[in-house]
Amino acid sequence: MEDGVDDDAEGLVTDLHDGNEALADLVLVGDVGGTENSAETDDRQELITEAEDRGAFENLPGAGQPLPNRGEADDGLAWLRDKLKKEGVSADELLPTPLKLRKQRQRLAESVPELRSEQDVRDAVAELNHRIMEWRRIPLGPPIFVPLVNEEEMLGRWRDARPAPPPADPSQPEAAEQPRPRWWRRRR
Repeated sequence: MEDGVDDDAEGLVTDLHDGNEALADLVLVGDVGGTENSAETDDRQELITEAEDRGAFENLPGAGQPLPNRGEADDGLAWLRDKLKKEGVSADELLPTPLKLRKQRQRLAESVPELRSEQDVRDAVAELNHRIMEWRRIPLGPPIFVPLVNEEEMLGRWRDARPAPPPADPSQPEAAEQPRPRWWRRRR
C-alpha cells in the first residue's frame, strides 16, 4: 500500500474503533482492493485468532446490542446525522441561508410571548431584519424570497400573550380622585 493510503486507513480505523489496536491491525492487513489468496486469508485468520486469545474483542462498546434501526427512510446520509448528533450541531446549520432565515423568522414568531419587554421584541425583530437585509444585498444560495419581520405584528403577539391588567373596581375610589390637602393652607 502507498504511505498516504495506509495513514488514512489507520486514522479511519482508529476513529471507528476508539483506539483498539487489535481491530486496527486486522483492518490494515492485506492490500486494499487486491485479490485475496489463501496465504493472505490464513494470515488474517491467524491475526483474528491471536486477537481473540488476547481478549481484544472483550467488552467492546455495543457488544451484544442490535444495530440501530435506521428505518425505511435511510437515504444514505445516516452517517451525517449521527456525526451531527455526536458533535451537538443542529441540522439547521447545513441549510442554505434563506431557509435558515425563514426558520429563524418562524422561531421568533413562536418565541415572542416569552420575551420580557416590548424593547426585547423590538431588538429581536431589528436583529433578524438586519440579517435578512444583509442576505438580500448579496444573496447566496437558492433564490428564495425571505420577507422582513413585521415589528407591529410581533408586538401585537407579545401583547396578546400578556395578561390584561385587572379592571378598576368602581366601589374603590382611586387615590388620584381624592383631593389632596394643600400644605399652604393654615389650620384654624
